[in-house]
Amino acid sequence: MRRIGAIIIAAAVLAAVVTSIVAISRLRRQQAEEAAARAHTQQGHVGASQAKSPTHGEAKGIEIVEKDAEGNMLWRLKAAGAVEYDQLSRVVKARDVRWEYEYRGQPAIVIEAPEFAGNYGQRRLEFTQGVLIRTVDNQQTFNAQKVVYEFDSGKLLMHSPRLTKGRYRFSGATGQIDVAARKVRLGGGVRAVRN
Repeated sequence: MRRIGAIIIAAAVLAAVVTSIVAISRLRRQQAEEAAARAHTQQGHVGASQAKSPTHGEAKGIEIVEKDAEGNMLWRLKAAGAVEYDQLSRVVKARDVRWEYEYRGQPAIVIEAPEFAGNYGQRRLEFTQGVLIRTVDNQQTFNAQKVVYEFDSGKLLMHSPRLTKGRYRFSGATGQIDVAARKVRLGGGVRAVRN
C-alpha cells in the first residue's frame, strides 16, 4: 500500500513539473514572439514612459523599416504625427506619413498620406484620407482615397485613383501598381483627359 501511495505522489509531482515546464516554455515563446514583433515593426522604440499599457504604446515622429532576410531595406515609413502600436492586434497606426518603397535596392515609389494603419497579422499596410503616390523619377503621380500594400503580392491596390502622366489625366474606380512588373492598371469606368 505504501508503494502505491509513493507511486501516486511521484506521478503527481511529475505532472506538476511537466505542467510548469510547459507553462514556462509557452511564456518564453510568447515573449520571444512579442519581442520579434516589436523588432520587426519598429526601428524606434516606444519608451516605458510613453506606454499606455504593456501591450499598447504611443510615440510621435518615428521611423519603421522593413528589411528582407539579407538585411536589404524593402520599405521605410516615417511618421511626423502621432504613432500608436497595439502589440496584441499587431497593428501600427500613424498620422502624417511618408512611405518609401524600394525595388531591387533602388527607390521606386513614395507615398504620402494623412493616415496609416499597418496590420502585420493580415500582412498589409493601408494609407487613407487622400493619398499622394509618385514614382521617384516623377514620371507618374497618383492621387487616391485609399491605397493598400499587400506584403505577399508586393502590389499597391488603389481606390478611386487619378493618374497624371505627362499631359494626360486618367481616373478609375480601382487601380493597381505592380512595381516588379512596372505595370499600372486602372479599372472600373476608366476615363482619360488631355490637360
